[in-house]
Amino acid sequence: MSRDQRKPKKDRTSLVISAVLHVVVIGGVLIWAWKSGKLEEITNRILQVVTDDKKKPEKKPEPIQQKQQAQAPKLPPINQGSQPSASRGTRMAVASDAPSSGGDSFFHDAREQVNGPSSGGSGAVRQTNTLVLKPASAPVAVAHGLFNRGAQSSSVKALLQERSKSAASIESFGSEQISRSSVKDAGDIVSRVSGATVVEGKYAVIRGLTDRYSAATLNGAELPSADPYRRSAALNMFPAKIIDRVTVTKTFTPDQPGSFTGGNINIVTKSFPDKPFAALELGTSYNSQTTGNKNFLTSSGGKTDWLGMDDGSRKLSPEFWNSTTEVPQWRSQLGRPISLTSTSPTVKKNLEDAARIERATELAGPAQFAPVKSAPPPAHNFVASFGDTAYLLGKPVGIFLSLPYSRSCNFYDNGKIERVTYNRPGDPDVVSPEKTFTETRGVTEVNWAGTASLACQPFPDHQLGYNFIFNQFSEDSARIRAGQDFDNSLLDLRVNRLIYVERNLTSHQFRGEHLLPALGDLKVNWLATFSDTSQDQPDTRLYYVNNNQFNVNGLDPKFPSRYWQELKENSQNLKLDFSQPFRTWDALTGELKFGLFSNEAVRDYRERVLHYNAPGIYAGDPNSFLTPDRLGATSVTTNGNSVTYNWATFLQPPSDRSFYTGENNVRAAYAMTDFQLLENVRLIGGARLESTEINLTAFTTTISEGVAPGTTNSSSLKQTDLLPALGMVWNVASNMNLRLNWGITVARPSFRELAPVRTFDLEYDAYVVGNPNLTMSEIQNYDARWEWFPRPGEIFSVGVFYKDMTGPIEKEFVSSSGDIITFVNRPKGKVYGVEFETRKSFDFVSQHLRDWNFGGNLSLIESEQAVPAIDRQNHTRPDLLGSKRPLADQSPYIINLDLTYDNPRSGSTLSFNYNIFGPRLLITSLTAPDVYEQPSAQFDVTFSQRIGRKLRLKLAARNLLDPEIKRTYGKDEQAIYSSYTRGRTYSLSLNYDF
Repeated sequence: MSRDQRKPKKDRTSLVISAVLHVVVIGGVLIWAWKSGKLEEITNRILQVVTDDKKKPEKKPEPIQQKQQAQAPKLPPINQGSQPSASRGTRMAVASDAPSSGGDSFFHDAREQVNGPSSGGSGAVRQTNTLVLKPASAPVAVAHGLFNRGAQSSSVKALLQERSKSAASIESFGSEQISRSSVKDAGDIVSRVSGATVVEGKYAVIRGLTDRYSAATLNGAELPSADPYRRSAALNMFPAKIIDRVTVTKTFTPDQPGSFTGGNINIVTKSFPDKPFAALELGTSYNSQTTGNKNFLTSSGGKTDWLGMDDGSRKLSPEFWNSTTEVPQWRSQLGRPISLTSTSPTVKKNLEDAARIERATELAGPAQFAPVKSAPPPAHNFVASFGDTAYLLGKPVGIFLSLPYSRSCNFYDNGKIERVTYNRPGDPDVVSPEKTFTETRGVTEVNWAGTASLACQPFPDHQLGYNFIFNQFSEDSARIRAGQDFDNSLLDLRVNRLIYVERNLTSHQFRGEHLLPALGDLKVNWLATFSDTSQDQPDTRLYYVNNNQFNVNGLDPKFPSRYWQELKENSQNLKLDFSQPFRTWDALTGELKFGLFSNEAVRDYRERVLHYNAPGIYAGDPNSFLTPDRLGATSVTTNGNSVTYNWATFLQPPSDRSFYTGENNVRAAYAMTDFQLLENVRLIGGARLESTEINLTAFTTTISEGVAPGTTNSSSLKQTDLLPALGMVWNVASNMNLRLNWGITVARPSFRELAPVRTFDLEYDAYVVGNPNLTMSEIQNYDARWEWFPRPGEIFSVGVFYKDMTGPIEKEFVSSSGDIITFVNRPKGKVYGVEFETRKSFDFVSQHLRDWNFGGNLSLIESEQAVPAIDRQNHTRPDLLGSKRPLADQSPYIINLDLTYDNPRSGSTLSFNYNIFGPRLLITSLTAPDVYEQPSAQFDVTFSQRIGRKLRLKLAARNLLDPEIKRTYGKDEQAIYSSYTRGRTYSLSLNYDF
């Protein structure tokens, strides 16, 4: 097969375009039919045909108010605006008044509005001469607030009210706060919660515990992770524009997953509006280090990179995933004339191997190995959204659609990289450098999502809903390091890295809420979620040279290399909850809850590595090394009875490959009660029985600790846990609570931590190998919190917590060389701390300051674990190693402050936000001081102004302090591990409501 006739790559562009066109065309037809009146005409005709066929005498409609008195729905209608509990999913609709005869609703319902005496001011329905959707009787729910305009469920006041009544300790950040701040995604939002920080902008650390100990849920259903090294989903995948609120639950109750210890993060997507709307937001931003910078590093990429999707140009040929595909070792005889007629086994082998190497090299295709420079445009984003709550055949229906998209770039050329090692005792310098580099890096991110929510209320006591989310995220990075490796005598070292990663999440959620009055007002809620998540890292390219030459001892990798990694996970999450109200012996209220839970996840991971070499010495341009005309042999000439391959490049074994397949089944049943022991004392208690079964099969051709290369290995983890919980809420006063909680939770190892395969982590420049002998961790949790809500929207809170951990999972270096990391269970660990929170209006100072309010939180956290004996044994300077160290990613302090001006009369909002965290342990080392991430304060300013009735302008300035993002050896900064700055970002956006 010639180079120009290679098999075309699979292209998903047509699928995306087809889906978008179908949505646009069908949606356009429906909107046209609605606006032009054709939908009304068609509906009338259908109803007329049905009426004529039935030929039933028309009955005089009964008085609506009498029907309302006869049957009162006890379940809040979907658009009443009631606030769901912390464990519940997408909030229900908050509808406007009943649709008017003007046809403002998506489903045209021409009914006249009057105020009935028993309706509490809500619109009752009166028949008019024109009735488009004629129900058998008017919706009974109208008189009970179905069309009442509810309060905004995600305002600060509403969220604090929900918090005061919650059975667990919760904290929320809602759409009102999102609109006033410069947060971009769920990661930014979580970082504003007390006691929470975010690592790498993606993974939450709550109360000093990493994402391993925190559950991430979407509308109440657990989210799978697309990162092989992380248990929880990356929070930066969820744009702030689709989020209604993020709720962090900090105390365990049996109706929650038993795997959360630090916190349960529930991302609640936007749902139905308080009135029909369509909106479009357009935005752009400028970064002081990135926008228009001609030195920005990038790579050629594919045609659909703007969608966060590879177009197939980076895809690896399926043949390389085949276990029988092996690349022979190139040798000098393959570059000489090879006889075509010889019967010698050696000559035949040479002929066969040359053909195989030539074909494999061509099959892998060309590659760019080094970044190129190109000035990036300003970052840009848009959000299109539509929503309505209306009638369909006399039944209320809500719909919400949203399509956010953003593309941004980041760049720095002031990066510093150092690697040091301990000196011998007595040396005046504690450490000496091994490697030192300057670093330049450019990153392009694309993040977009499509969301849809649909809910209906077929009967007053029954609600059905469906949520859909499609999220696509990509990160395309290009990096150059230049410097010296003193340890290997590489004094003119240059490192080129091109890495493209894309992640996808597709989730379908079906839910129902039912009230059964005949069974004592038993409530039945169910949720079924089916999610697919993936991470594709196609064609990562590494090109390391010293004096412009590769194949030099000390380089790792020694040859130009290409990596492919693919991860896919399918999960099924099912929940069934029953809630039975009752009254105690003193006629006080109570509730008995019980339910079932099931989560099944299947993950497939595979990776392939290809190395390249060339005959002789190649010292040319990295981007000219593997061009289409240099794939394998530049020519193959036949001269009589011999053939000669004129090699330019060839694949160099080993072409390692690894894979693992895992299944994780978690099933649970729980029972709990929540009742008033006294009029002002509430008890919450129960237990959760949770079983875990993890099965994993792994294969690798690389040398891994305890695993023979080329063999398949299996491991399993089975365990059943009884997880009790007990809590008390004492209403000290009408606006004051004292909370006490205790519970037992668990933490599970991830698939990657169990898989006995070795992979290279580019972030830490170290190999990572799993440990199939890991066990689950158990945590005893103790919490106490005092909350005072002086007025709506205000709070003062102080909380303390203590967590005693048995078998916490931590990273550990396998040997004193410090280049191989594995995972182990430590014997013990503990975390404890105190949290302060406040939010207060300044109107107590003066009425002139009534539009100003202040909020903030402070967390002081400590953690400790014993330094294991093996670390002390392998450590090069045990005399400098203490007996204890903190848990990874735990910060001793976290501060969030915000000052907001909100003037509803002028439509002006001004917000100042400040965030900082203390130094946190990143990597433990056996040959150098432990690596810490140092504090980097962030200060943002956001201004928003309403212009007329439909337009809003928003200006934001992020990272105004622009601190150095610094990782150091030792908390006291003995040496630099890495450092860079991000630059200041200024953004502008316009939002128009149609």
